[in-house]
Amino acid sequence: MKHTKYIFIFCSFLFLSNYKSYKEYEFDYIIEYSSSIHGSEPYSVFYLTNSKDNSYWASFYNLNEESFNLTFRKHGSISRRVVINKKEFYKAETIFMERGFAHVKAISERSAKKTGFLKLNDTIINNTTHQHFEFKTLKSKKKDLVIHYIIEPSTENHLPVLFYPDAYIEWKVEKNLPNGIFKELYYTNDNNEFLENHLKLVGYQPYNKVIRMRF
Repeated sequence: MKHTKYIFIFCSFLFLSNYKSYKEYEFDYIIEYSSSIHGSEPYSVFYLTNSKDNSYWASFYNLNEESFNLTFRKHGSISRRVVINKKEFYKAETIFMERGFAHVKAISERSAKKTGFLKLNDTIINNTTHQHFEFKTLKSKKKDLVIHYIIEPSTENHLPVLFYPDAYIEWKVEKNLPNGIFKELYYTNDNNEFLENHLKLVGYQPYNKVIRMRF
């Protein structure tokens, strides 16, 4: 009986140790964007988000007829990309991923050089008024980027998903960008010329999925 007891305790310890090596990230929305880069043909990219926690997100797009390219990111700590079978993705309630080893810039400190969010004149799209904000990134030797956020009305229940680390920290400290899903997200330079990626909202809906990350 003693041996059985010790085996049970040992197995329980292993189970708890293994369980604690995982962290779960929950998602409650899926958002579809039409994405175009430098005038290329647009393609669909999907974002899994948590409407109450914008410190992490996942995105995926078609790699081929059978697979998605899936990326998970958490500000300041995790960046991981995997290829996943489409049927398995839709069938699974929980997706298991190994923690990535990609270097992720720490974002614990704010920079005094950036300008923060600036509210611009409202933008009218399809006869509907949308709030429009911009965020100037840190000055770079290559170029200065201005990120534009156009907010979809009536989505105040969803925190803003900010991919750029300094924009996320600015929002986290100041809360100076309203809640909402972005109708459009794009980049310009100081001459108001379009740069980088341009995302246009296609649709969004509640969608439950969990990613379990092993550390």
